[in-house]
Amino acid sequence: MLGGVVLSEAYYGENYEKGDLDYISDFHLSPVGAGPFKFEAYNPGQEIRFESNEHYYNGEPEVERFIYRTTEGDSQQFFQTGELDYSGFAANQDNFDLIESMGFAHIDLYTSSNYSYVAFNHESEKFKDPNVRKAFNLGLDRQAYIDARFQGFAQLANVPVAPTSWAYTDEIEAFPYDPEEAERLLDEAGWEEGADGIREKDGEKLTVYFFTTDGSGGNDVFVTLAQENYKDIGVDFQIEQMDFNALLSRVDNGDHDLVSFSTTMQPDPHIGIQAFHSGHTGNTFRGYENEEVDALIDATVAVSDLDARAAAYHELYEKLQEDPPMILLNYNKALAATNARVDGFEPNGFRGISLSLEHLDVNEVE
Repeated sequence: MLGGVVLSEAYYGENYEKGDLDYISDFHLSPVGAGPFKFEAYNPGQEIRFESNEHYYNGEPEVERFIYRTTEGDSQQFFQTGELDYSGFAANQDNFDLIESMGFAHIDLYTSSNYSYVAFNHESEKFKDPNVRKAFNLGLDRQAYIDARFQGFAQLANVPVAPTSWAYTDEIEAFPYDPEEAERLLDEAGWEEGADGIREKDGEKLTVYFFTTDGSGGNDVFVTLAQENYKDIGVDFQIEQMDFNALLSRVDNGDHDLVSFSTTMQPDPHIGIQAFHSGHTGNTFRGYENEEVDALIDATVAVSDLDARAAAYHELYEKLQEDPPMILLNYNKALAATNARVDGFEPNGFRGISLSLEHLDVNEVE
């Protein structure tokens, strides 16, 4: 990403054969790019070092070296002690106040193009019925979760595209918190309340397993609220915590019922919604199939005119309300800070820091 999108044909293409890209794996630890900085060294568990690119089309950057730290530890503390010149922080009032109190930091607060969500395992019989998925949306007080966790630094999501995008619309209403309607839909789907308050169907209890990566911070807020909300509508909501690689492996195997993720930044809205297409090869929404959704996704990339594409997206969002592939949670604010000795960092919600790199400069501080 930092090296630019252009690949050197002379370097990467010497052994290229159409349909065979396996050989490129040999280049992963010695990449060549076209960005303002060029790869120097990778020290696992410590840092990735870049040096200024004298061949960069827009002129060699003023900064001679750019170091991306990968050391485990508290990045907040590293920033406070000056070991980092730039860092991202969880966007909340506590962190904002802390950065502001440091007195040497420039603060960037902006809406990212990513969003957070909970994905259903559509291969699970529990979630074959769209009414059950609607009930899980209606039965979760997402606004209460957002208020408790983000302290005003996030926004309830209504469509799978962030408000920063031209494809966003506020004309599609987010699922409200409506436990009575959720219960009605579960009744309609054949899940009847059992003696212990947990719903049952064909002798099976409505027990779902939610995968998450850790039990601290914001996840604690979510799982506590979700367990309470879902218990109120007759769902036994169980938590399984694991490291991220284990989580990905189990999701790939379809071992889960529900799993929480956040998208990457999305320069184009198709990056997010393509995963709902039945022809998509990813595993996050494996088993989700809807011919009308497929056709609408195809329509969003059938033309290049943004107005026509936006209209197709808005029609798609309406169909996704009828057959939801996930539980949308929130649009994320991004909070970052730069040491005042550095000029040029202007992160944005679509490309992060990469567009700023060529403009970096370091001021001498006495």
